[in-house]
Amino acid sequence: MKKIKQLSTLLVNVLLAFGMLASLSSAQAALLLSVDLSVEDQITITATDGVASATVSGDDFIGFYLENFFEPENNSLSDILVSGDLVSAQDVSDLTPDLFRSDDNDTGLNVWSYADGAISSFVANERAFEGSATWTISSGAYQNALNGAMRGDIWFPADDINDLPSAIVIGQWAVVDADVPEAPTFALFSLLLFAFSRTRKA
Repeated sequence: MKKIKQLSTLLVNVLLAFGMLASLSSAQAALLLSVDLSVEDQITITATDGVASATVSGDDFIGFYLENFFEPENNSLSDILVSGDLVSAQDVSDLTPDLFRSDDNDTGLNVWSYADGAISSFVANERAFEGSATWTISSGAYQNALNGAMRGDIWFPADDINDLPSAIVIGQWAVVDADVPEAPTFALFSLLLFAFSRTRKA
């Protein structure tokens, strides 16, 4: 019985150590892009001052890939650029960043055609991105984004999941604001909840 207890304690310690290592490895990847989903049927991606974890150059036509951005549902992505100058920090924006999802079941989001030149570059330990961009997107794709991972790796160069074996992780993206009820709706909901709780107590 004592040996079983010692083995289970050892197993718990090993699992905790693995958990700590996993946390450390994800903490080492800097947050490079913040995503705002608080406006219905819109995506806004904004650069942070995070630094790239690798030095890599690639085709601007291919671009970078936000892994697990969408839930795996069959909704195609159609997008219209509202405005934006999002670009790799080593390059100049051409003011035309575009979105791409290669397949309705591909959970990643690709951003391409953002640099004023054929090649886009990232340098390790230097700021990765600059600027921001907003797109309107299809309602189905917007719901897929709301139900997506909320955080993941950024791969470059990659335009779909099939490119990942030859691409490099340069950092992470994260949703910092998602769809919430508008203030009047939320206030009305709170009032109704309060009234219901008062009725239950009476």
